[in-house]
Amino acid sequence: MQQRFTETPARMAWLVLVLVFVTLPSLALAKTACATGAIVLDNTTSSVRNLDGCIRYLEDADHQWSIDDVMAMPADQLNLHEGGVLNFGYTESAYWTRFDLSTDTINTDTSWILELALPLVDDIRLYLVRDGRLVEQRQAGYLDNWDERDLAVPNPTFRLQLPPDTSTTVFLRITNTNTFRLPITLWHPDSYIEKVSIDEAVRGLLLGAILAILAYNLFVAVSVRERSNIYYVLYLVSASIFIATEQVHGVQLLENRPAILDKAYLHFQIILTWFFGLLMARSLLETRERSPDLDYVIRLCVYSVVATLALSFFMPYAVAMEWIVLGSILLSVILIVVSYLSWQYYNPAARAYFFAWTLALIGFGIYAFTVMGYLPLNTFTSYAPQFGLTAQIILFSFALADRIKQVQGEALAWNQRALANLQRYQSLFDNAIEGVFQMSPDRRFVTANPAMAELLGYSSNRQLLQHSPDVLDTCIADPRLRRLVVQQLEARGVVKGIEARYLTRRGVERWATISLHTVYGDDGLPTHLEGTCIDATESHQRQRIEREREQERLEKELAKNSAQAKSQFLANMSHEIRTPLAAIIGYGETLLDPDLNEREKRSSAETVVRSGRHLLELVNDILDHSKIDANKLDVDVVSVRLPELLDEIRGFFEPRAREKGLDFSVICDFPLPEQIQTDPTRFRQIIINLCGNALKFTENGSISLTLRCDRGSETLFARVVDTGIGIKPEQLERLFDPFAQASSAISRQYGGTGLGLSISRRLAELLGGASGSPAPTVKAVSLRWLSGPVVLTMCIFCEMPRNSTSAGKASRWLWHPGSRAGSCAQRIMT
Repeated sequence: MQQRFTETPARMAWLVLVLVFVTLPSLALAKTACATGAIVLDNTTSSVRNLDGCIRYLEDADHQWSIDDVMAMPADQLNLHEGGVLNFGYTESAYWTRFDLSTDTINTDTSWILELALPLVDDIRLYLVRDGRLVEQRQAGYLDNWDERDLAVPNPTFRLQLPPDTSTTVFLRITNTNTFRLPITLWHPDSYIEKVSIDEAVRGLLLGAILAILAYNLFVAVSVRERSNIYYVLYLVSASIFIATEQVHGVQLLENRPAILDKAYLHFQIILTWFFGLLMARSLLETRERSPDLDYVIRLCVYSVVATLALSFFMPYAVAMEWIVLGSILLSVILIVVSYLSWQYYNPAARAYFFAWTLALIGFGIYAFTVMGYLPLNTFTSYAPQFGLTAQIILFSFALADRIKQVQGEALAWNQRALANLQRYQSLFDNAIEGVFQMSPDRRFVTANPAMAELLGYSSNRQLLQHSPDVLDTCIADPRLRRLVVQQLEARGVVKGIEARYLTRRGVERWATISLHTVYGDDGLPTHLEGTCIDATESHQRQRIEREREQERLEKELAKNSAQAKSQFLANMSHEIRTPLAAIIGYGETLLDPDLNEREKRSSAETVVRSGRHLLELVNDILDHSKIDANKLDVDVVSVRLPELLDEIRGFFEPRAREKGLDFSVICDFPLPEQIQTDPTRFRQIIINLCGNALKFTENGSISLTLRCDRGSETLFARVVDTGIGIKPEQLERLFDPFAQASSAISRQYGGTGLGLSISRRLAELLGGASGSPAPTVKAVSLRWLSGPVVLTMCIFCEMPRNSTSAGKASRWLWHPGSRAGSCAQRIMT
């Protein structure tokens, strides 16, 4: 790299020497043909390229002077131009020029060609004056029809027929909105033909080189698809359009000038050329990835170009062109500095880029010195910008070639590293103890490591791939689990940690933990699936053994708890059964006493009956619980009148509640169905158990039974609320367990088997509903332990009978609050 840096000054010195040698012959041709204030033509004159000291000019800022006005002015009133090419920059003024042609030494009429090397000039008018008289006038310009020109060439030209031994004064009136320079030359026809042939050859060579490079790089851009190549092609297209517009190429071949080649869009063409050139520089120099500071500079330049493009729509054409020319010089210097720093510090491919911009700037500089008069106007100096631009484009191609070579070298290095990594990963893949595989969308093995083949009972992964069984069928024996895996893959594209049973090739049952994920292509479609398979047979067996042990422990604990519950139950039952039996026996013996009066006999008999009923309830609860446990309890669903059931329950509990000083109420949330489909015995048993439980544990206050109906689900809700002793929150979980009561103290104080709520819930489930105990609220009066009442809610499915109506709609018999108990009101419900 250091050697390249030391070679740079030497190469630049050689480049300057070449330019000097090219320019020196032009300096030799730069002698003036002007003598005594007039251009003297003789038989040896082939061309007059330097009008220094002979040409005068006058600015017509208001475009008000005519040829007569200018002819009337003395010659010394016009400014004498003494060096270089007339250059007025960007101006809206018209300019008049005057010079004299003398043919004193010529004996015959001669033909000459006057050329203005300014293809984009708006308008040029020629006036020939002899002996103070206007003898001829002609006109040419950018918008003229080329068929009307003296010569159909890009530069405006006029044929001059000069008589011998005369003096002819030539007046030119010129207007131009582009750069106002006047490179005026006078040619002998033979010399002009030679000059035109050279110009056309040079133009063809330059433009042909650009088009050839464009075609080549277009092919490269399509093949390589590098961003820098694409920007370069766009830069070439913009530059070619600019050159064709600026040099008026192709107008001879086309009937009409295309709009894209009109000079009105010349400033937009320059802006687009700079825009794509800066983007190419940013991509080629890799500033975005490797030099944030230089990238910041280039981005500022891009933003400036974009802002100039936007302002160009509102600025006058001359102002926009002047601003763009100055900006182009500044941008060229910036890119030279940026490319040099990039080349010096991190990017060898920037070397050609640096020289490209340097040559382009040198070409524009030579032309600028020519216009200012420091260099003569000749073929080389007049086409110096085109030479510089062509050299720049060629060197850009070299820079891109270096870039491609660099990228290829990096790709080769990456390929070597990737190959090494692939070998390393292949070793990991082959030596992994877990099964690793790839599966095609049709569920076939694409690749598999030896561990996967061994898990499935194959001798090698090659044998597994040859047989290529269905992956999911092979790895998941359970069809239901297989369907779930497919559904999850379709929904989420991934499955993790699925434990599945599978059969090896020899039919041995094993277990594995399987994970799969889907790999998608650029088009969003799945290409294949990748998965792992870990042997989980031993783990599954250990878990099964642990589950069996845990099950045994739970069964032992359950048996122990059941034995304790049954022991407690038997202890309670011994007390519960002994009490009514003792009463029956005692009062039965009392009835045998002949001395009892009728009132005492009746009281004893009532006690015997009451104790017998209590004993019967205990036996029924035990029998019902036994039937439920054995799944032998059946329900008989029939049509039942709900008001009659509620009347029975009210009549059963009101006297008992009144004996304890309690308020018992049945609250109906109307409307309620008058007829329901249920088992009346079990329904009545559930309500009696709930209300009886509330009555047993309530000493004062009230008990309420609330019923409401959900017509949509055809479900009847019964809610029992009491103000009894309540229950602790931690005891709610076992409230419906059989043989369970809140505490042994409560069992001794209030008695009971602990089966009522358990039987009620099981019966509610048999009837299609459920019962539960929500958390106590804080609104009701509390007694003893609890901050609220005990609330028991039961829901029972109860289908309501339907009758046909004349309208064809389903009707239900509803019990309304306005009707008497047992009366019916018909209401149509949709």
